[in-house]
Amino acid sequence: MTTPADDASLEPPAADAPRRSAPRSIVPVPVGSVAPRPASPSSAQDRPRAATPRPPRPDAVAFGVLLLRIALALSVVGVVVLAIGAAVAAAAAADAGLAGAGLEVAAVALVVAGVVVVVAQAVLTVLVARGSDGARAGLAIVAAVSLVLALLGGGGATSIGTVLLVVGVAALFVPSSSAWFQHRPARPGS
Repeated sequence: MTTPADDASLEPPAADAPRRSAPRSIVPVPVGSVAPRPASPSSAQDRPRAATPRPPRPDAVAFGVLLLRIALALSVVGVVVLAIGAAVAAAAAADAGLAGAGLEVAAVALVVAGVVVVVAQAVLTVLVARGSDGARAGLAIVAAVSLVLALLGGGGATSIGTVLLVVGVAALFVPSSSAWFQHRPARPGS
């Protein structure tokens, strides 16, 4: 049931009527539900650049990521072969009576180091495929270390994987690839 006073509050105020500072009924707003106003930039230099959508992936990046994935597969095979070789060497040393804790610890440490490098390479490869410039730099470091170790260690599938890794990382640093990696993606809500 409405009263005449309620009906009067629903009508628009007359032009000569005094304005009220707040509406008659105020809806409570939970604390924190209203975003604070951002501070206005003082100059054009302080304003954030409007980000545009990322351009399509250059062929050099696609080629580099393909080589990185092949190198990763060869690295996984290399670590499996390394683990099997370490186990066989430890068993042969035990049969010959040369078993010692030092040989087993070194074999386990070598396998663990190989697994850590392969996991780092896998994570960085995925991030590079998604456009991470930091992951590109990280893969450059992994490629440099792998190249030094391959030159010191000898040949085999590991060296082929290292060559593919180095060539794949080099493809990520050609000018078209660099421009793609350094492009700022659009931020949601801006």
